[in-house]
Amino acid sequence: MQILVAESDPATRAALTEALERAGASALAAEDGRTALRLARTVPIDAGIIDVALSDLPGLRLAELLRSIARVPLLFVGATESKEIRLQVADAGGWSFLPIPVEPAVVQVTITVFTRRLSLAQSGN
Repeated sequence: MQILVAESDPATRAALTEALERAGASALAAEDGRTALRLARTVPIDAGIIDVALSDLPGLRLAELLRSIARVPLLFVGATESKEIRLQVADAGGWSFLPIPVEPAVVQVTITVFTRRLSLAQSGN
């Protein structure tokens, strides 16, 4: 399972990547939206984890652009957690939202559930 991680902050990107790898997934790490798009165009991805506030491109816009490449499930992360952000994430097709700074245990559980849901969706169950 190949999951794209688009996160500007190196520490958060590393935490998410590590959690994915512990859950048995492969992570494609991108430090900005343009890199994420380039990766998604060249490497098939099964899902994406996107920061809502990337340095070069709003995460919700990146989600829209990714959906034009591949219809994949998305998980969002962000430093600002509000009802408005959660609604925007849901409207963008996000499966979930995690606040930053990410708690390693919460990330691990969320990623495990995320990858299980993804596996079930891919198998048609």
